[in-house]
Amino acid sequence: MTLLYRYSPFKTLSEQQQMIVDYVCEAIIDKEKPQHKIVVYGEPGTGKSLLTNTIVYNLVNEKGVCAENIAVILPNKTLPKLFRGLYKKLNLNVTVATAAGIINSSKRYDTVVVDEGQRLRKYFSKDGWMFKHLDKDNVENNELQQLKRITNNLVIFYDKYQRIRPSDIDIRTFEKGCKEFYKLKLEQQFRIRGQFKVADGKDYISALKNILQIEAVSYNPTVFKEYDFNIVHSMKALERWVKDKQSIPGAERSRILSGYAFEWISKKDSGKYDFIEGDFKRRWNKNSEKWTEQKNSKDEVGCTHAVLSVDLNYVGVIIGDDIDISEDGKLIPNRDSFYDINGKTIKNEDPDDSQLLEYIKNNYYILLSRGMDGCRVYFTNKKLEAYFKSKMKA
Repeated sequence: MTLLYRYSPFKTLSEQQQMIVDYVCEAIIDKEKPQHKIVVYGEPGTGKSLLTNTIVYNLVNEKGVCAENIAVILPNKTLPKLFRGLYKKLNLNVTVATAAGIINSSKRYDTVVVDEGQRLRKYFSKDGWMFKHLDKDNVENNELQQLKRITNNLVIFYDKYQRIRPSDIDIRTFEKGCKEFYKLKLEQQFRIRGQFKVADGKDYISALKNILQIEAVSYNPTVFKEYDFNIVHSMKALERWVKDKQSIPGAERSRILSGYAFEWISKKDSGKYDFIEGDFKRRWNKNSEKWTEQKNSKDEVGCTHAVLSVDLNYVGVIIGDDIDISEDGKLIPNRDSFYDINGKTIKNEDPDDSQLLEYIKNNYYILLSRGMDGCRVYFTNKKLEAYFKSKMKA
């Protein structure tokens, strides 16, 4: 499944998706109102990336907006490369870059569309040296505020539960910065469908929120059977299941993923493995760019950044020792077993590790929602496994 197919602006949209595309496009070309700020909220699989491309295509080809005056913002260096190729195939000469790239350029754009808006940055001391446009003496001067100042029309697609690093603008600051924005929401779920396409994807997302203690929402436990979700008892069993799915025509995009509970040893020594359990031996993804399309990705373990904005067929997810459960049933973080350097909070700024826990839970929320047709999970922590099993019972 190519990028053009997955995010084609020619795809038939749902009634709600079409309404949002029409509203945004009409608002931007409204001559009586020279400025428009819109935020579109959407959970995983609701079509945020698809609508980003559809809005851009329609603005240029149906509304006559000059492509050179449009910029599309994506959260890391990998995604802009992928989407530049997509827009080239569509003959759209729009600028595709990170927020930093747009802010630091001398060009001003009439319209800026931001996909994965939850990844817009604020100053964070650990990686602040890499982002000169962020001011440590004025943390309110984040990328959201800077974008508001340099464009007439700003459209942001946003999911607050996909914030995964301390440099991501916190929810309160984002909502304050978007106070004057017109708010829209994508409600329908299109990714999660299950092997026989009978699963209620929205119910599955609600289940993840509830079990990961992200949000207290209700769900029907039967969704786990409908979606083909289950727990395995070894990494090798996880591997066998994923390899079996990869052999099915049309399900080749099935991969093993993991939270950041395993050190990236192979980065310094390519002869070593990052995941070892019995005769299961694997390394982290060597790079994130087009990871799922690389042949060796079938033999690696993918991290969150390798599968952002990606739909997979089946996923096997390793939940490691970065998260635990207390005696009273509360999920708790394990700072010493969390190895995303730029995702780890600074202890004196997060003394109770509550922010760190939020990022760890959000990482698993993303990983567990990548598979369209099914998911298997392996837990290194058997207490946590028992907790998940109890929440899956009808």
